[in-house]
Amino acid sequence: MRRFLVAALAVSALALAACGKEDEAGQPAAASGADTAAATATACTEAMALSKTGATAFEEGVDNLLKVALEGDDAKAEAAEKEFRAALTTWADQLAALSGEPVAEDVKAALTETAATVKKIADPEDKTPINAATQQLADIADKIGAACA
Repeated sequence: MRRFLVAALAVSALALAACGKEDEAGQPAAASGADTAAATATACTEAMALSKTGATAFEEGVDNLLKVALEGDDAKAEAAEKEFRAALTTWADQLAALSGEPVAEDVKAALTETAATVKKIADPEDKTPINAATQQLADIADKIGAACA
């Protein structure tokens, strides 16, 4: 009987050790469903706020670029464009960071896709017309909202 108890305790200890916080590759175990749901809700709230702010900043940035271009000061126009693209890049980086959180897969996909869209528009080599870029950026909130619903 004593051997049986010792064996049972040893098996229990091994079973508990296998339920640790790392998988076989030594990586942290996947977040629980509750953790994922909480992280998803937080990421969705942040992403929607970022997208609203980002879209407004884009429109204001375009208006500023047009105003500065009409003034004819090349140095001022170059600085305004650099600031404009930096704001877009920051927005894209924030969305990408949220996609790296332990969120639901559909939300992760939407965040990754929208981050890539913003990053593309921020690229100086991008030739997307302003109207199309404005529409793409407006659609970002819809994509995130649909994934977060």
